[in-house]
Amino acid sequence: MSPVRRDIFTKHTPTPAEAQPEEPAPLKPVETERFKDTVIMSTGAEDSRIGEQLAQADQLFKNKKIKMACEMYENIAQTIAEGDSLDYEVRFMLSECAAENQQFEQSLTILKEVTSSRSIPQSVLEKSLVRLGQVNCVLDRRAEANTAFTRFKKEFPNSVYIKLATCEAVR
Repeated sequence: MSPVRRDIFTKHTPTPAEAQPEEPAPLKPVETERFKDTVIMSTGAEDSRIGEQLAQADQLFKNKKIKMACEMYENIAQTIAEGDSLDYEVRFMLSECAAENQQFEQSLTILKEVTSSRSIPQSVLEKSLVRLGQVNCVLDRRAEANTAFTRFKKEFPNSVYIKLATCEAVR
């Protein structure tokens, strides 16, 4: 028996249009109303899919494909239970989307909501407080900005974001 030849097909090089990431199929919201007092055990398949979509949205955002990234964050936000740690990360990114689109009031509303939660992961709280202060700076609300920056510096005195916790950092 001879080995299988793999060189009879020409290698296809994707065009730039083909190389663009495909828009993922919308995720279905997780059914949580029925069994609020029941612990839900995940098989990991849905979590993995959400994680993959979040990573893809993050990459799109990083590559300045803001509209596509924001649409993905919106889609992901509808599938995650409120209070889930990923919910805070996605909502933070939705505030970033709003800020990128010059919708600072909307960004501010999201950030106030996120930073007022007691169950927010510390990593999200850290960057959310800095951004809350910065958005207030952009809106020329120095007192509110200073309140956010003061809280940030008190809760995260050794943060890598310390130098960004000023209005001068956004000017």
